[in-house]
Amino acid sequence: MQHGTLTFAQLWAQHNEHRILVPNLIMLGLVRLGGWHPVREEIVSFAFLVWSQIVIVLMMRRSSHGTVGWLAAAAASLMLYELGQAENFLWGFQMAWFICDAAAITVAWLLTQTNRRWWHVALAIVAATLGTYSSAQGILAWAVGSVAILLTRNGNVHLAPSRSTTSEDLLSEDLLSKEEHLAPPRSLRAPLPVSESGSVPPVILSGAQRSRRTATTLALWLLLAMAEYAIYQHGMARVALGHSNVAANPLGVVVYALAYLGAPALGGRGTILSAVAGLALLVALVWALLADLRSSLRIRRLVRNAPWYALFVFPLLCAAGTAVGRGAFGPDQALEQRYVTVSVLGWIALIGLLAGTIARLPRPYTARVRASLLALTAVFVFVIASDDDKGRKQMHQFSATLHAGVADPTKLYPDPKRLKQLMAERQTLAQ
Repeated sequence: MQHGTLTFAQLWAQHNEHRILVPNLIMLGLVRLGGWHPVREEIVSFAFLVWSQIVIVLMMRRSSHGTVGWLAAAAASLMLYELGQAENFLWGFQMAWFICDAAAITVAWLLTQTNRRWWHVALAIVAATLGTYSSAQGILAWAVGSVAILLTRNGNVHLAPSRSTTSEDLLSEDLLSKEEHLAPPRSLRAPLPVSESGSVPPVILSGAQRSRRTATTLALWLLLAMAEYAIYQHGMARVALGHSNVAANPLGVVVYALAYLGAPALGGRGTILSAVAGLALLVALVWALLADLRSSLRIRRLVRNAPWYALFVFPLLCAAGTAVGRGAFGPDQALEQRYVTVSVLGWIALIGLLAGTIARLPRPYTARVRASLLALTAVFVFVIASDDDKGRKQMHQFSATLHAGVADPTKLYPDPKRLKQLMAERQTLAQ
């Protein structure tokens, strides 16, 4: 860049299976602002992490109100900043992981708005695009968006398309419980009133109109996803290092994926316990989804819980993809700290589902359940805190290295063994 020879092709160049265009541009901008330093990059990672926390808190408060909502937001924030992902906190280059997380969270939040407008979709497209060209897992933000659109197809409010919209376009009563059912009087079937400014108040569209709009939004979303995936893959060389043979070792792939999901909770206690935690998380999410599908109010419950189901798709697909792409290194590799940044979103999704369920329990049970929730939260905090000891030590070691002066660039990476592995992967890619 200093000699004016830097090209777009170099910024676009493949990095393992990743396109890291967005992080490259950010890092070049930081250099322009005062020279290279890992702390500057860490600040960028922290900024994306703070944005993710803000959005998650908004989602928690939308799912559950009062004390339960704030407790859930606090527990989710604790998970988001877990020190088990110290590797990504310490190595500024890993900002791509936080960008992808922020993209998936933002997409889930925007596309599950109960009054989704065109600009919600536009901003979600921008977020998914930034994630796509930050790291390989970022492209899965498009899968998050697809699930969000499908789950909210029966519960979105839209602006009336014209002044002639009548109350017959109101949402079908299947969204409401029997106790809340109030049939509109016939006199309301006149055109809706228009304000002095000429604006038409928001209405809830009929099933046919909602289906058409959902189909259009989903088609546009999928079309853009396929286009960006094609651009992403153009000229991409296949990296075979670490790929597992699923047919030859299906159990190993499954254990890897489950350990990946369970790492935020029990990753510090070994692969087996981490896999058990991952299995428990998966069972809990599937059980919640089946309960919603079998409920008489399934549309309302699916719409309410859509952000968390959509968000869980991200770590689930990342776990499956990484198990196939890195499974040859063995299931212990699933406990690498950088993966915790992704898998932690699965536990946040579970917290959101539990908070929404508890907040809507009948009053006689609420006090006891809240007390139980407090006790479980305390136990959970203890487990997470005790599991973060390795990350805490790495952060102290890295801080000491910075204060002593950065003479050897290899010392900026918190795990020398992993650095050697990365260098071997790069050599394989260059051959």
